[in-house]
Amino acid sequence: MKAAPNLFMLRLVPMICGCLLIALSGCREGALDGEQLQNQPPQTGLSIETVNLPEDIVFSSRVELTWWGADPDGYVIGYEYVVNDPSTQNWSFTERTDSTFVLPISPGLDQEDVTFYVRAVDNMMDVDPEPARVTLPVKNSKPKIQFSSTHAPSDTTYYVFSLGLQVDDPDGLESLQRVEIAFNDSTSNAEWVDVPLPEDESILLTGVIDSFESGDVTASMYLGQALSTPQNPITPKGLRLDAQNTLYARVTDQSGSVSELASFSWYIKSKQSKVLLLHDDDSNQGQENLQKHLEFLRANGINPDLLTINDGFAAGGAKVSVSDAFPKNSLSRQRYLAQWDHIYWLSNSLDRNITYAQSLLGEFFSEGGTLFISIPTKSLESDDPLFQFLPFKELVRPTGIQNSFRLRSNTLVEPRIMDDAAPTMTLSTTRLNLYPIVPSDGARTLYDGTFYVQIITGQVFPYTEASSLIVESAERNTIYAGINLADLGGQVPVSELVNYLCIQRLRFSDEE
Repeated sequence: MKAAPNLFMLRLVPMICGCLLIALSGCREGALDGEQLQNQPPQTGLSIETVNLPEDIVFSSRVELTWWGADPDGYVIGYEYVVNDPSTQNWSFTERTDSTFVLPISPGLDQEDVTFYVRAVDNMMDVDPEPARVTLPVKNSKPKIQFSSTHAPSDTTYYVFSLGLQVDDPDGLESLQRVEIAFNDSTSNAEWVDVPLPEDESILLTGVIDSFESGDVTASMYLGQALSTPQNPITPKGLRLDAQNTLYARVTDQSGSVSELASFSWYIKSKQSKVLLLHDDDSNQGQENLQKHLEFLRANGINPDLLTINDGFAAGGAKVSVSDAFPKNSLSRQRYLAQWDHIYWLSNSLDRNITYAQSLLGEFFSEGGTLFISIPTKSLESDDPLFQFLPFKELVRPTGIQNSFRLRSNTLVEPRIMDDAAPTMTLSTTRLNLYPIVPSDGARTLYDGTFYVQIITGQVFPYTEASSLIVESAERNTIYAGINLADLGGQVPVSELVNYLCIQRLRFSDEE
């Protein structure tokens, strides 16, 4: 059964409809009176608007400021700020409500009142006509610069050297304006050259002496690890060869405040030979061995340049750290050694700097360099990096009842290949714990040793399974002698063996 209609609702509907008709009939164009409201500009405030400090208290020029904005009829989309005179400076826009600023101080002043202005921007692009502002008494802090002890050249270098600089400014690195260096004269502004500002506090410089004609030494200075930045390298003047050199450095900030001078001195030696002798023998006989090898080369008309790299200590199978005589970054080391056409590497252990030869000599070999190495063999772990570089795939170890290998006094060291120019040598003293070489693929044995093996009972027998002692790389640019050549003798002087290995095979020469 249907419900009866509500009498109140029946009476109310006609009344509502009538009101609607009256309202609609009154809605005609131009019937509304009044004025459209104008956009109201935003307002801005600073967390600090008044500074009341004692006269002797000032802010660092690096300050952190915060602000806020409000809009009565819309919303704030961002802020514009400027330092000092708004009429002569461009406003900068940001959406942030805080930031750290290095407030500029006029050149020549250590202290100054600096005013910071900020104004809100609303969604209609209106700005606060009365920006918030604060005036701060600001003091500039003097920047600092010093040479890095971990990136300093050794006391003597040839034509390549690396140096590290550390810069600092309590007001922030962004307040730095310029970094400059000068060689040997800090008093003449003409001698100072600019160094590009660093992204952080560290600057690594590598210098490469390009020419030295008529006593005028020029060098190119590069930034960072690669020797290609900047594209137009820094070119300081005033370097001296075969003399002590001092590099000065200074840094200037935006107010014109200049740091105290930093300086570092070392000796730059002129290159006299196309052959470099790397002396890496730290034994008690190291200096004596060096003199013997120098005599071998001089007997063949070669007076090599000398670089001593026998710093550091290797013990218990540990590898020595790469020598401090080299520059501190790998590319600089490569450029350093590529100065020479030939290298004669003398050492008493395979645990010394020869470990790093592959990374040191890339540029040297790419430019056609040749290398001779005289280092006694020893037992190496199978993953030793030397297996990736030296021309052997194995150094034979004693096995089973074998105890150790040796080369006896007065036994022969004989050429393997048929070459009339290759002299036969005699071992002048017994050497223990030397290991026969198994050449790598493509390498060739140049000389064999007469090896003996001792067993655990103390008996000694000839060892014939391997005998290689001096081998040449497959590329024919490296010869490795697994014995100190100074231990050889007999009727033929060792200088003749050096002539055959270095002069005839590796083309060592001092001729230009």
